Amino acid sequence: MISGLREKGLLLIEDNPVDQLLVKDALGSVPGLVVNVVCADTMAGALEAAAHRRFEVVLLDLGLPDSVGIDSFLTFNRRYPELPVIVLTGLDDFGVSIDAIRNGAQDFIVKGEIHPWSLARAIRYAIERNDLRREVNASRNSLRRLTVRLQHIREEERIRISREVHDGLGQKLTALKLDMAWMERHIPDIGVSGDTSEMSERIGEATMLLDATMETVQKIAVELRPSSLDHLGLTGAIRDEVRRLGQRTQLRIGLDLQQDVVLADHGIATTLFRIFQELMTNVIRHAQAQEVKVVLRQQDGMLSLIVMDDGIGMSPESLNVNHSLGLLGIHERAESHRGTVEYRSAAGAGTQVRISIPQG
Repeated sequence: MISGLREKGLLLIEDNPVDQLLVKDALGSVPGLVVNVVCADTMAGALEAAAHRRFEVVLLDLGLPDSVGIDSFLTFNRRYPELPVIVLTGLDDFGVSIDAIRNGAQDFIVKGEIHPWSLARAIRYAIERNDLRREVNASRNSLRRLTVRLQHIREEERIRISREVHDGLGQKLTALKLDMAWMERHIPDIGVSGDTSEMSERIGEATMLLDATMETVQKIAVELRPSSLDHLGLTGAIRDEVRRLGQRTQLRIGLDLQQDVVLADHGIATTLFRIFQELMTNVIRHAQAQEVKVVLRQQDGMLSLIVMDDGIGMSPESLNVNHSLGLLGIHERAESHRGTVEYRSAAGAGTQVRISIPQG
């Protein structure tokens, strides 16, 4: 008995009755193999059959009355990409069969050379490979959900730390500064004999240190979670971030931001803002750019963020997300909201990155 093939549903798409019988005879001659074969002699009939019955594997003739060549495979595969397809082909269609495999077919078998055991083996391997593909896709989806969850947890933690730094440490430093100022004002009234100038000087130095510490606290709070994202929305947060970047760099940043962007999901605003920060970091570190333009648009159910620079451009190798954690993070963030990332770049001609996220 061929392991793993008992009582499998098989869709045979073949318009030649003789070839149908040859396939059925080959399957029936394998001991222990029980396959429920359903025949369809047109592509339309095959699509209809697949819509109403469960199949584990499909045998597809590439020459049908209503569909010919590679289009036969592509038509069926587009409608039912989860079903493994084995192509039935003639000797003169060898090149087309290879094209079908390149486009996702599991295997091909030459009609007229069908051997029961080789046919059974091809079916078994097609089913097993398809099962493995499903497992890989399920694992990939689980990892993507885990990544989204980790990003969400990280963002929540940033918000919590930002609030603690701002509300807790920031308030304490403010109170301490007020106390120091009060002491400085009242030193002449203490009534203690002697020179108080040194004490005043020390208090002044401490006050300066407190000012610097408070500035650092504010910077940390903003980097963890910019308050403008919560209070001003995505457009305001981008403007505020550009203002901060302008204070630290010589980069000229032009903005073309739609003002009436409305987001029902606040997570999308956070995602796009973090992507914007990552893209600007890449520009500052690697692009050697003089100017950057940032565009934000909401149109036809899509929210688009475009960042264009006039830098040195990116090589095809550097655009490989598997070689860059930064680019991988951008893709994962976008895909967490069913979004896409598109790059346009050429040596010496700058780089354009478009992030598109559906709003539906």
